[in-house]
Amino acid sequence: MPVNADVSRGRRLLRRPQHFNPRQFAAIYENPMTGWREGVPALAWLWLLLFGGFYLAARSVWRPVIFMGVVIIITMLIWLPLVFIIMPIF
Repeated sequence: MPVNADVSRGRRLLRRPQHFNPRQFAAIYENPMTGWREGVPALAWLWLLLFGGFYLAARSVWRPVIFMGVVIIITMLIWLPLVFIIMPIF
């Protein structure tokens, strides 16, 4: 019997034993409708800070990646000419 058939009849899926290792995951989120669990690594904040665009691309979250790219390009288009105008003054 497919998993979706169990959910459509209102039965919950069997839960696996939960072993929480605080050094491995900062949090575990569960979808109450399907029982799907997703763990967030403890160092996710560091990787997001250092390699935010790559992290989001690896997670297949493309809208924020494209938005970050557009913001970076616009910022560089504004900032770069100002550097060449202001640098000789200093």
